Amino acid sequence: MNTHSFLAAYSAVVWLSAALAISSPIMITDVESTCPLTPIRIGPLRTVTPEMTYTAIGDSITAGSRPGTEPSWTVFFQAAHTTMYYNRAVWGYDTGRMLRKLRDEDIYTRTDVYFIHGGGNDIHGNQIRSPEIMCNIDEMVRLIEERGAIPVIVSPIPLNIHTSHYPELEAAIYREYRASLHDYATERFINFVDPWTAMEDPFHPGLLNPR
Repeated sequence: MNTHSFLAAYSAVVWLSAALAISSPIMITDVESTCPLTPIRIGPLRTVTPEMTYTAIGDSITAGSRPGTEPSWTVFFQAAHTTMYYNRAVWGYDTGRMLRKLRDEDIYTRTDVYFIHGGGNDIHGNQIRSPEIMCNIDEMVRLIEERGAIPVIVSPIPLNIHTSHYPELEAAIYREYRASLHDYATERFINFVDPWTAMEDPFHPGLLNPR
């Protein structure tokens, strides 16, 4: 599959999952956050529609896999919609820097919907566990909702084994993190996009399918 075909398919998964609020069933974990998270609450799930305006915050998966050379899934998303779309993702950002950027960019990125897609750089090379990452995710959700906008959490994609020096450890953390995101979003009626299942190697759990 070439780069554009891959990104087009990925974009379709992201949009359809957000629009339909789809999340695949996965194992519930007993991982607890290291900070007090937003309390569990009763719905309803807020509706996302194509005519809304959007902002994406994240790392290279959203910014583009190589700055200036390879586009991200947001290019295909934007081409399919006529609404305003801001891509505020930055190459190399972890969730801490994503949070700081979200706080700083209160001026011109007030849109109806915010996609939150990050965590890979917290795990990759740093082996930061999901409870620590969830503190940043929760604070981003809180800021977005304070602005009257709709947060959409996007799960990480499986680990690319060719970019990791500790594939078994990091793949396990990726799976833990994805489960934590799923539980967090489900318990709080937050839109959750899950491209993981479509991209995971069926023979090597937690790793990106080489196809």
